[in-house]
Amino acid sequence: MNVGHVIARFWLSKIPKLGYEPKKKGGTAKSLSPLQHLLKCGVMAFFIANKWVSFIRKWREK
Repeated sequence: MNVGHVIARFWLSKIPKLGYEPKKKGGTAKSLSPLQHLLKCGVMAFFIANKWVSFIRKWREK
């Protein structure tokens, strides 16, 4: 498990504490506040970028 995974998991575990609980409130992903949406997008972007970086590093080593 790499650092990106740990950070992403940490942030994903923090999101419910920030008030993102669609199951309890009966809301959907559209009911996210702009900040929560930005955080979610940031986590996803970081996750994707991390995958690309690891892929490029493996490719360079060959």
